Amino acid sequence: MRTLPISPIFIPANRLDFCHKAISSGADGVILDLEDSIPLDQKDNSLRELVVFLKESEIDTTVFVRINPPNTDEGKKDLAELSNVQSCFSSIIIPKAENIDSFIGVELENPVIALIESAEAVKNLESISSFENLGGFLLGAADLSKSLGSDMSWDALLYTRSKLIIESSSSNLMLIDSPYMNMADLEGLSAEVTRAKGMGFISKAAIHPNQIEVIRRGLLPTKEEIKEAKGIIEAFKESKGGVTSYNGKMIDAPIVEVMKRKLSLIEE
Repeated sequence: MRTLPISPIFIPANRLDFCHKAISSGADGVILDLEDSIPLDQKDNSLRELVVFLKESEIDTTVFVRINPPNTDEGKKDLAELSNVQSCFSSIIIPKAENIDSFIGVELENPVIALIESAEAVKNLESISSFENLGGFLLGAADLSKSLGSDMSWDALLYTRSKLIIESSSSNLMLIDSPYMNMADLEGLSAEVTRAKGMGFISKAAIHPNQIEVIRRGLLPTKEEIKEAKGIIEAFKESKGGVTSYNGKMIDAPIVEVMKRKLSLIEE
């Protein structure tokens, strides 16, 4: 199982019946949400149901849990209850992360994914990265655009995506791109996935099952790309590590590493 799913899908913790349906639709990861998708008067019950679900269900995919902010009463309850089922999910997503102080009270063994959704968070990525148990970032475009006073267009959030790519790559952290919020616009989703792939993203969250196939088709290498990657790696091997060429393209060690990364996406 991959550590980083290609197309993790958000599922409200009060609609856990959606979980297996989402997996059968091709999702290779689920984000079980206790935060924004749950009304305040349903928080406690949703938390109880989620803990039972995690204990009793066998979910053959990567499971993330998004809790409420750790400095809130709801977030503290989430952390206390989830500490009893740490082996039942992969990582915990911390919303409203803005600096290392955002993780005060987060003591679970599970790696933490910081949800980047404010101007302050973008400014303080290095501080956030210094948290010892940080496993990665998730871009939250909707709240970030509200913080910036911008829309959610590609150009408006390009700086943030670029900064996240640099920070996650230099610190060896996972990175999940924000969901595309228009569920009916699959053409727009496909265009955004293509741009994200070009920047180096290999994961993008979904909010509806109909987005999963578009995301996977866009981020996973095509048959032609797989053939080229294998050819490049073989040509470099035959050159015994020296600079060579493949179909007219110059090949050296960094190019080979990119090709290996492409192939890793199709390995189970």
